Amino acid sequence: MTRTSNLRLDTLPRIALGITLLSLPLFAGASSARAQEQPPASNQAENCSAARGVAADTRTFYLADTAPRYAQGEVSSALHNALCSDARVYDVESERAIVVQALPDQLDLAAKITHDLDRPQTSYRLTYTLTELNAGKTISTEHYSMVLASGQQLTLKQGTKVPVATGSYSNANASANNSVETQFTYLDIGMNFVATVEPMANGVQLHSKIEQSSLAQPSTIEGVTEPVVSQTVLETTSLLSPDKPRMLGAIDIPHSTRHTDIAAVIEPLK
Repeated sequence: MTRTSNLRLDTLPRIALGITLLSLPLFAGASSARAQEQPPASNQAENCSAARGVAADTRTFYLADTAPRYAQGEVSSALHNALCSDARVYDVESERAIVVQALPDQLDLAAKITHDLDRPQTSYRLTYTLTELNAGKTISTEHYSMVLASGQQLTLKQGTKVPVATGSYSNANASANNSVETQFTYLDIGMNFVATVEPMANGVQLHSKIEQSSLAQPSTIEGVTEPVVSQTVLETTSLLSPDKPRMLGAIDIPHSTRHTDIAAVIEPLK
């Protein structure tokens, strides 16, 4: 026996539509649940925007006396970059201080950044040793020591100042015997050291400029005797290990069989 159905063909579209409408809230609910599971985005810009309307405050941060002068500019630059755009950062160089006007949470962040960056610089004792040799035999040894902090450039000079006439002129108000006055400048003759040290992961980087000068046979130009200066310059960058001497170079002494070896050793100070 064949069973007939009372379902009319014109009702099928309405039934399909009903199934579709019933399924939409289920998918919508699933999408809503997935949206709630994702954590909200959080970044510095949103934090700054969310905090608008909160009263700003002002705090002053003093840098340590042992920190170099240039460190203040570096700390100020870090604060400008890390804080919200509406924060105000002012340098007071005479007091070695930084004034920050910002929201309370931003002031706490500024305090942490300042504390992390404002650290005492390591100091070193740097010693240059100049050894003069002749045919492999040591003739003399000289030591030049200095104390400097990391990042600091230090100059050490030892020698004499030699006057050199640079010009002369007539003085109408002077007496007849002293009517011509001569102007002089002075040359530094001797040893001149310029050093900068920077701590590295595997030692200390030393940049050195060493000048050695002496007077040679003077020269006469148009009846004026002028001094002649012999000069040798050694400029180098080396990586030093603490308490271990390192050879920087050697200087030959003209018109002789002698030469001078230049070495350096560095010692961290506590």
